[in-house]
Amino acid sequence: METGIYSRKFIVQPDQCSRDASLSVPGVFNMLQALSAEHAQALGIGAAAMARQKKFWVTVHNRVDFTGRAWLLDQLTGQTWAEPCDPDSRTCFRGYALKKGEEIVALARTQWAIINAEGEALPFRDSGFPEYYVFTQMPGISESPLWFEDDFEETDLMCEYTVQSTDIDFGFHMNNVVYVRKFLDLFPSDQILSSRIRSFEIHYVSPCKEQERLKIYRKQEGEAYRMCIRNAKGQAAVMASMRIG
Repeated sequence: METGIYSRKFIVQPDQCSRDASLSVPGVFNMLQALSAEHAQALGIGAAAMARQKKFWVTVHNRVDFTGRAWLLDQLTGQTWAEPCDPDSRTCFRGYALKKGEEIVALARTQWAIINAEGEALPFRDSGFPEYYVFTQMPGISESPLWFEDDFEETDLMCEYTVQSTDIDFGFHMNNVVYVRKFLDLFPSDQILSSRIRSFEIHYVSPCKEQERLKIYRKQEGEAYRMCIRNAKGQAAVMASMRIG
């Protein structure tokens, strides 16, 4: 922990695999969630500790680049680290790597924030990171998050979806990984497997609640697909970009 890097092993489970038994995109996102949650817990600033202070971790933006393949029952090493952050900053970054031996399966970067009970973003100095923590600038994704625009038209509407009880997590809103699954549901499994997803980037704007009726949009731009989930008010709640190759 003194190095600033949290590491743990994963065994790729059946529910983390696609039809061909390869590690799926939602499977990777689940591993990233586990890494960040466990790292925060080890630092004494896990979800329960923060909630007692009426503070909450929120994910603003996620990007995952897929550089290799992993398969059912493969053993992976996951690593995560908090990037250096200015004390006054209200959003910061966390990096990740998933490795199979020496092969990098995926690199990821999350932009996160801390909010109080009123939903206001707090400066990093209020995060509770321990003084002994060594911030690390590991090789990984360094580009700024993609800028998303909600320019979707009704001709881009692919489907509607009602948020179910099993979509809801301990934050009382739709879990971040469920959005990833809903976007991927717009594609048949044959297309996902034959196209090979190279990068998936997702921006979280506002939470969606149980029984809320959502509209899901998609448009293709070259080798990339842009997607959007609009909430019951017709506002963009989550936007994503998926690059294939």
